Amino acid sequence: MAYTSVGLTHDETAVNLYMLIWSSDAQKIFDATTDLIFEAYQTANLGDYDIAGTELGTASRRYSFTIPSTVGNGDYDIVIHKRVGGAPAEGDPVVGTGSIVWNGSALIGFGGGVGTLLADVITFKGQAVTCTAPVTVLASVGTAATSTAQTGDGYAIVNSGTHGNAAIKGYVDDIGTAGAGLTAVPWNAAWDAEVQSECEDALAAYGAATAAALATVDDFLDTEIAAIKTKTDYLPSATAGASGGLMIAGSNAATTFASVTCTGSLTVSDGLTITCSTPDTSAITATGNGAGHGISATGGISGHGMRLLGGGGSGSGDALNLTGSAGYVGLRASSITVTGAMTANITGSLSGSVGSISGVTFPANFSAAVISAAGIVSSDVQYVNAIEITGAGTSGSPWGPV
Repeated sequence: MAYTSVGLTHDETAVNLYMLIWSSDAQKIFDATTDLIFEAYQTANLGDYDIAGTELGTASRRYSFTIPSTVGNGDYDIVIHKRVGGAPAEGDPVVGTGSIVWNGSALIGFGGGVGTLLADVITFKGQAVTCTAPVTVLASVGTAATSTAQTGDGYAIVNSGTHGNAAIKGYVDDIGTAGAGLTAVPWNAAWDAEVQSECEDALAAYGAATAAALATVDDFLDTEIAAIKTKTDYLPSATAGASGGLMIAGSNAATTFASVTCTGSLTVSDGLTITCSTPDTSAITATGNGAGHGISATGGISGHGMRLLGGGGSGSGDALNLTGSAGYVGLRASSITVTGAMTANITGSLSGSVGSISGVTFPANFSAAVISAAGIVSSDVQYVNAIEITGAGTSGSPWGPV
């Protein structure tokens, strides 16, 4: 049976007795109320140290004192006082003392008696004590003059070099305060198999789901990467803007286009040369909008607004072929300068005055030719089809060859 309390028989009933627990080695007292540890004694804290006793029965004069479970194992001195006032005081008389051996949860031995024995010892303190009967000392304890080395199961365990008190203290010292000595623990190769086993168990538990998920991701990556590669295969390896590279917003190398559609304005800073490679196709087709011109050309300081060369310079095409739309003229200009021969016929009407015509030889009397509003031409005709004619055009002098 485990005992957790000590008892005292006192000569008075219905009095207030309390117990104090002192450490035998450090002379510290147990705080049974606040800190629940052994601490240095302080007068002001005496009310935290007392452990009240309980009288058994109605007036038995037998008092019991329970040892708190928070008291650690060890050898302790106990002192029992009688409380005189309303609270413990340093002047309260001592009614019993003794010592106990405590293993942390139960009493395992006593170092001395309490109660009446205390009174007898106090009475004969300093005097010789005579026993009225012989006192037998066990051989295992020794004699009054000598002691016998202790043996037994418990003694061997406590003094073992591998698991006794000294060995345990060495382990505690290695651990250090708050486990400080447990850092930088070297790896033990014997742990390899256990770690591997735990990893294999974890992989087995999640392997199937993980493998399926990875397979899904793998298939997705294959599809997406293949699609991306299809696009990137079209990208040239040359530097962007260089020959064979992607076009950029800045300067680009000379580039050939099969066809270009420009929905906005197009600005060319250094001349525009267009050569049509498709037979019988216009090199430029320009259509104006509203009052805008199909082509608006302005020449340089001494250059032409538009210079036209028919037939590629050597062919048979017209340099200029103008056809007006219904109700409009084919050519309207403030002035026209023709360099070289002009052999084409003018089809349609020519309105306005002709300032001068150079490079053409007319007969001296050409100015006498008159064209009336009705289209009647009056002139002095001397040749018809290069044959000189004579006569006045009358019945007496008809026209005819000379």
